[in-house]
Amino acid sequence: MFYGVEQSTDKRCPNTVIKKFTSIRSLKKWMEFSGRFTHENPEIALNWHRTYRKGYHLNGRINKKDKIFSDKKNRNSMYPRSLNDNIDMYLYVYGVEVS
Repeated sequence: MFYGVEQSTDKRCPNTVIKKFTSIRSLKKWMEFSGRFTHENPEIALNWHRTYRKGYHLNGRINKKDKIFSDKKNRNSMYPRSLNDNIDMYLYVYGVEVS
């Protein structure tokens, strides 16, 4: 299975999104839109962060009983780690990055 991970460069709130793909071709097409501004009009939002997309190939399923998913620590006091943040870490450790 192929997975796409989309995150903003805003470390306070990376807005992690995980997408599944059945083919590498569709994943690479989705990854083409990487590097755009997170907000449509960054000047009005006063936020010039960018959103990046990366892809992974993972044989088998995501094992949600892995020790990575027991990490419930907060990024900071206002923004807790989400399930998608842990899935991103799992894919980074166990998956093969698609370029």
